[in-house]
Amino acid sequence: MKRVTGVIGRHRVLSGIVVLVAAVGGVFVFRQVEPIVVAQFDDVSFAVPKAPELTAKSGEQLFRIDPKLSKASYSIEEEFAGKSTGTAVGTTQGIAGDLAINTADPSASRVGEIDINLEQLTSDSSLRDARVRHDYLESSKYPLARFVTTKIDGLPDRIEQGKDVTFTLTGDLNVKTTTKPVTFDVEAVLRGDELQATATATIKMSDFGVGPIDVVGLVSTADEMQLTFELVAVDPSTRTVATRVSAPKEEEATGTGPSFAKVVQPILERNCASCHGKGQLGYGDWKLETAGDAADFASGLALVTRTKYMPPWPASDLGVALQHPRNLDQADIDAISDWAAAGGKLDVKRATKVSAKPDDSDVVVPRQDQVLTMSTPYQGTGEIKNDYRCFLLDPGFTEPTFMTGYQFLPDERQVLHHVIVYRVSGSARAEADRQDGEDGRPGWPCFVGTGLPSSNPAAGNGDGNGNGLSYMVGGWVPGQRPADFGEGVGMLFEPGDLLVMQIHYHYDDQNLADQSKFAIEVAPSGSKLLPIQVFNPIAPVEIPCADGETGPLCDRATMAQYLRDTYGPIAAGIPPFALRNCKHTPEEFADQTKGTGWTSCDNRIRGAGHIVAVHGHMHELGKSFRMTLNPGTPEEQILLDIPTWNFEWQLNYPLVEPVKVQEGDNLRIECTWDRSLKYTPEPRYLLFSEGTEDEMCFSTYSFIADEP
Repeated sequence: MKRVTGVIGRHRVLSGIVVLVAAVGGVFVFRQVEPIVVAQFDDVSFAVPKAPELTAKSGEQLFRIDPKLSKASYSIEEEFAGKSTGTAVGTTQGIAGDLAINTADPSASRVGEIDINLEQLTSDSSLRDARVRHDYLESSKYPLARFVTTKIDGLPDRIEQGKDVTFTLTGDLNVKTTTKPVTFDVEAVLRGDELQATATATIKMSDFGVGPIDVVGLVSTADEMQLTFELVAVDPSTRTVATRVSAPKEEEATGTGPSFAKVVQPILERNCASCHGKGQLGYGDWKLETAGDAADFASGLALVTRTKYMPPWPASDLGVALQHPRNLDQADIDAISDWAAAGGKLDVKRATKVSAKPDDSDVVVPRQDQVLTMSTPYQGTGEIKNDYRCFLLDPGFTEPTFMTGYQFLPDERQVLHHVIVYRVSGSARAEADRQDGEDGRPGWPCFVGTGLPSSNPAAGNGDGNGNGLSYMVGGWVPGQRPADFGEGVGMLFEPGDLLVMQIHYHYDDQNLADQSKFAIEVAPSGSKLLPIQVFNPIAPVEIPCADGETGPLCDRATMAQYLRDTYGPIAAGIPPFALRNCKHTPEEFADQTKGTGWTSCDNRIRGAGHIVAVHGHMHELGKSFRMTLNPGTPEEQILLDIPTWNFEWQLNYPLVEPVKVQEGDNLRIECTWDRSLKYTPEPRYLLFSEGTEDEMCFSTYSFIADEP
């Protein structure tokens, strides 16, 4: 026991486990974490759109929308940080279009195409604006919304100067790639060479594929949105119409706030720069390289820290102590808020570097005894934004061998989201060779694990309940440190065992060919080490459609077949395996028709040892997660409690003190869901599956056995 305690107590061992579990945590994250913040107005043009112009006919008076005097806006109900409900309003003056009015015969009047610049939409929150523009409107790609009138109803027989007119305007509204009919209620008045009009309509964001907006843990919105055009159109022959509008003015700063250099910069360097610095995981979300980067987004920093959305730390204090908590204390939160309220003023040059200050004294770089390389560079087709691809690597082991450390050597970082490396039995080679290159490109698609039969959880997959032949042994995310497992422990490989490297490629602006490498350190022949194992207990997902929901996928059998057709037989085998393994039946969950659901599974520990790190995973409907050792007994210990699930932040939690376990101990995982957390356009019976619109109750724990 002294040997075991001494080994586990070494920080190098735990750091190696953390690296592994960090990779494992990504194995079922089946979408790119969407960027949270982007530069506010760096690339936004405030030029007015050039809408098609009308030419006045006999009896008509031509009017052109003056953007300086007009605006288009949206308003929508939002729930902010799960605590309050209000109305979000965004506006743009980038609006253009012509109207030809026939006062004697109003029915002959014409409304030309009205164009609205969505890139210029701004509200009282730069965070909201950045998220809406980038993720939902994709306004850098689709900057304009267009409204083309098809019918005008309710006009009077004559239009008189100074007299209000009400009517309806029906037409086709185009946003991104979707066009839908919309009817506006309009109130207008003609005064000389100026036409004033207010038009309002209610639309569903889901109809146009731009919402509802849901940033888990921060903000969610209703589906219905009100659109308003407040227009002033003038006679272009007598008045000049602006072709450019001004950027929104920043709010006046109040007070002086704390020093950036002495107070705020150290907070950012301790808590933010390690993720948002160049080349790190969060750099694409929001870059933090200089003091200027922080000042440009001062209000956003105050918002995400005040709501405790950032730094991410979903775990509660209930249960065992966890390493490296990321919570900011209240003093730090207040300091950032006070600095932002004072205008984010700098007492250093904008170019001053903001650099992470990690303690790297314990980082040991493992030897590169073998460097395993993808045989051929892989380049996606570009048709799939998130491309999961597996590649076979052969370490050539001819005797039992321990891997004691590794490094993933990335090639094209711009397209690499995360990497998981598995050990598979040599018996899997024939199937791997068959799939490799079958579609004309290196490797093979693998949505679940390795995509090989040996990785089917129904066959084990290291889940603690079977004799699986596929085990997770390593991984990488941007900014990941090398993994050195430390003295006395390692990952055991049998003769002929192979490695399968699952790479999640994320293609955004670039589709680059990648040929990454995986370097391993191995112990000398005959070494007797304690094996590290990563187990992944799962629980069934069985949630019928909610009351009032209908659709073909509400039928469980139809949904099961859909999963088989979409993801293949391995994925289709997981739901029945989870039911069988956890001793549940679908009938037990038949009453979950209120839009919420639960599940649980008891798993038996297969040997004496220590649990050193834990992780939980669900998808976007997840509400809570808990992992408990020996529940309902005097020895009960909660290993991980996440009371408010956040799909965006699925962290991995090394324990401060390794937890001793005995063979046969019960490890229970519990998950709950709430359909109201995300709008789903097509109702479906929820089963365990990898699609983000489906659900999972998945976990991992890292285990070091007492005996080799």
